[in-house]
Amino acid sequence: MDPNKRREVAEWRLSILGPLISARLDHGEIRELLEEAAARSYIYLDGQPRRFRWRTLEGWRYDYRAGGLSALEPHTRADAGTCRAIPELVARKLLALRREQPRRSIRTLIKALERANDVLPGTLAPSTVRRLLVAHGLSKRPTQLPTRERRAFTAEHPGDLTMGDSMHGPPVIGPDGVIYKKCYLLSQIDVASRFVPHSEFYLSEDAAHHEEGLRRAIVAHGAPRTYYVDLGAAYVAASLKQICAELAIFLLHAGPGDAAAKGALSARLSPDTCNQ
Repeated sequence: MDPNKRREVAEWRLSILGPLISARLDHGEIRELLEEAAARSYIYLDGQPRRFRWRTLEGWRYDYRAGGLSALEPHTRADAGTCRAIPELVARKLLALRREQPRRSIRTLIKALERANDVLPGTLAPSTVRRLLVAHGLSKRPTQLPTRERRAFTAEHPGDLTMGDSMHGPPVIGPDGVIYKKCYLLSQIDVASRFVPHSEFYLSEDAAHHEEGLRRAIVAHGAPRTYYVDLGAAYVAASLKQICAELAIFLLHAGPGDAAAKGALSARLSPDTCNQ
């Protein structure tokens, strides 16, 4: 695995640890949070879901506390991800079939290879195929329906959760005298207090301007424990991941097309809030 890929994996692992790194925790709370984290699945860099035992997450936490972000980089064996019980060509075809249609069952995958005369009938055990899929993060079949209702939320303490967002503004004349079709209001909002650490109009909404706004908010009011943003290009930039990793900020992204994930903003605009 090349250094850039190992760094991406380390940043992804840090995003899973999240509150275990950034929150104030008593000793008794750590095990509870580890078990809660282990009960969830996480979308890996290849777009496939992964799950981990709580002891694995505990090891990551100790590694990060001892050695920082570089300690979370993977050190894989040369034969990692292979299944010695399945010939390499057969394994490749199994993985390709599962990626093509993630909802194909293991039984369907085996029958497809048998019909293609890639394996003899009855020679490929379902348990062996399952181990191969687990090794490549393909063991979970995606669900077709949403599993839970999303509602408005808030944070308990100021500084626990800051939301980054942008809004398109009107046409403006720039410092160079050029008329720009629109400007962009880039803001950071503390969810618990409704305080806005920084909000400013820019002529671009690229990563550099978003990160400049975040820098100003941090310099003026301190770093948040969690920074919650959408999947815009500026918010998934490698530079923002690096900044948050170095400052021990949990970078949290809303899901693709998940408007309900902006529940904190809905709460901010509720009648009770407006009447305060």
